[in-house]
Amino acid sequence: MKFCVTLLMYLPAAAGLILYNGQKKGGDGDFVSLGLNNSYVEFRFNVGSGPAVIRSDHPIRIGEWHTVTLSRTKKQGNGQLVKCVTLKVYLVF
Repeated sequence: MKFCVTLLMYLPAAAGLILYNGQKKGGDGDFVSLGLNNSYVEFRFNVGSGPAVIRSDHPIRIGEWHTVTLSRTKKQGNGQLVKCVTLKVYLVF
């Protein structure tokens, strides 16, 4: 029920999948992912009740190094982009 990872990454493009881990082949079941969508960082995960999306408040600078920490405990997800923005979501079912 817990997931936590810190990544140091160089981002050369404004869109793309950076990290993905899924429970089952074909994308079924629980998953966590980190990606860029139009220069916004998106942390997505599914805890069995449908996907949650945490999106940064501001676009990041492309062509620079960034550190991001992602965590999920049960239905609570957090993301922190060092020196840029903090993301937080609580899912209530």
